[in-house]
Amino acid sequence: MHEQARSDVETAAATHAAAVAAQQHGASAWQTVLDARRRLAELEATAPQVDQDAELAQQLLVQARAGVEAAEQGVRDTATAVRSALVESAAAQAGAGCAPGDDCPVCARPLPDDFAAPDAHADVELAEAAQTEAESMADRARSQVQERSLVHDRAVSAVTALRADLDAARQEVQTAVAAAREAGVDADATTIDAALAAVTAAVDDAEQGLERTRSAAESAEGARTAAQAEVDRLVQEHGQKVARAEADAGAAD
Repeated sequence: MHEQARSDVETAAATHAAAVAAQQHGASAWQTVLDARRRLAELEATAPQVDQDAELAQQLLVQARAGVEAAEQGVRDTATAVRSALVESAAAQAGAGCAPGDDCPVCARPLPDDFAAPDAHADVELAEAAQTEAESMADRARSQVQERSLVHDRAVSAVTALRADLDAARQEVQTAVAAAREAGVDADATTIDAALAAVTAAVDDAEQGLERTRSAAESAEGARTAAQAEVDRLVQEHGQKVARAEADAGAAD
């Protein structure tokens, strides 16, 4: 094959190979866009539930804190009741053994006819039992606040992590789209054929150009071979004529 024809074929082959490589790169870039968009869509789909969980955790925490306030108020109220019961018990104990008409040990006035010493011990026990139960309820309420605080913290962390993942995913999509467009890919297309239309057309053009170049080179090679054969034929024919002429000259002598 003639040097120029060989050079033309090599150039066309290199152009075709580059177009094929660009097509493969474009397909990879398109897949990267799809993967990035799919990941973003998956994250966006989880956002409502994550936000809802955080909101519910916040509401439950507020309720638990309100429960602590109510329980602690109950502790204060029952403590007051215990103190009152103790005062009443002390007064009752002071009046133990007294009868109607006796001088009151507290105010020194005569006790009424219907006076009866109260069972102060039972009142104090009831008040103290109520206080113990109130303190137990307050402890349970504080434990619930701790538990719900942990749940709330995890929910808030999940929201924060999701926001960071969403930002990263959006950036990933932007980067992938930019790379795809730089590779000649239509990043907004809905099918891979449409996305790679430009680079596929370049491959087709390069393939056709390679075929034309090869065909031209083969034609040139065929013409060169035919020309060489014609030259060889003419040389052989010339040699034969010279030989006959020399033979004729020898015969004349």
